Amino acid sequence: MFSKVILFLAASLCISCSAQDSDLNVTLFYEGLCPYCHDFILNQLYPGYQQLGDSFKLDVVPYGWETYEKQADGTIKYTCQHGDNECYINRIHACVVDQKPVQSDLINFLQCYLSQASAYNIPEELLDMAKDCSGGSISFDEIQVCREGSRADELLLSYSERQSKLNPALPYVPNIRFNGVYDKDLENEATQDFVATICSLLKDNKPNVCDA
Repeated sequence: MFSKVILFLAASLCISCSAQDSDLNVTLFYEGLCPYCHDFILNQLYPGYQQLGDSFKLDVVPYGWETYEKQADGTIKYTCQHGDNECYINRIHACVVDQKPVQSDLINFLQCYLSQASAYNIPEELLDMAKDCSGGSISFDEIQVCREGSRADELLLSYSERQSKLNPALPYVPNIRFNGVYDKDLENEATQDFVATICSLLKDNKPNVCDA
């Protein structure tokens, strides 16, 4: 049993290191209840990762068309394209990303969460999903502390600032950029065949699936 635990930890460390060492960075701008975002994550990113592993490094920004307004009492009011539930989900996801989890845990969390979340859930259900989908390098307790405190606001405001500086500007979500560069043709290819797109962009250490 002890040896299995050691092997699991070693594998996790190797996964993390290989993602960090990859020369291909994939940035995904998305929002919590966007159906096209769900489609890409559930039908391209997640299954693609099962084949590609950590040959690329994923950077996610759960914000999209969310906006905010600072209130007189110092609080911040957020407005999201798909309603309050989307703002709630974005906030949870921001707190997950802030933990800098192992890439496999992050992608598994996204798949687990977004395969369940909808506009019809009540906040308690959305929070329960976060608890159910947490594990490994993702702590639900840390999500709670972040979500209920000022850290989540700091993260969301940083996303807003980051998106405001994009060149070209964010056209829609999901928006996919490779090594910080937006190429609409590559993005279209990725939404149709993520594995093939990643394979075409990798320079070294291509996974076996790229040889198929």
